[in-house]
Amino acid sequence: MNIYKQYIVVGFLLLSIVISNVNVCAQDNHVWMGIDLFLTIVGEIKDIDSKQNIEKNESYLLLVLIYKDKKNFSEKLANYIAIKIQDIKGRQVKVEVTREPMALFASNKKIAGIFLVQKFLYHTDDNNLFQNIIHFAQAKTIITFSPFYGDLKRGIVASMDISDIILPYINLTALEQSKIKINEFFLDICTIYKTKP
Repeated sequence: MNIYKQYIVVGFLLLSIVISNVNVCAQDNHVWMGIDLFLTIVGEIKDIDSKQNIEKNESYLLLVLIYKDKKNFSEKLANYIAIKIQDIKGRQVKVEVTREPMALFASNKKIAGIFLVQKFLYHTDDNNLFQNIIHFAQAKTIITFSPFYGDLKRGIVASMDISDIILPYINLTALEQSKIKINEFFLDICTIYKTKP
């Protein structure tokens, strides 16, 4: 294992320790675990520069947090990113929080990554929006991340594998369908899920 991979694994181990000591509800706990992992994965996209928006001589990566009814919690996540992260590999980051992503999708803004703050349930109206998010992201080669169990098998590109440490969990089929290219050395430390033919 090269030194870069060792740093990543140690980082995930430290993340596991920190999150285990955070006193929040189970679902929110998963979200906090997932947000750092999401940012790490976005940083491993090979053509990340093509995702930048350029406005008034300013370039930035746009990350979208989608919620159903937890607006305040979602805004806390956005503030966390703004304060702690600020940039991804030297590229400025901006975050938009929304419960109506289709309106944002209709704009000309480039999106570097989509993060689901809440679970979109199957066999409910939630599922229609969930599928629309998946289809849009695939068409626009956008990485999608959900920290919730089962979403990876429904078409989300990335999630997390929780055991002794937290590792990225990648749906290789969805990744390929979305035509997203991630650095190979990063994929080597991920848990891989692939849809059966």
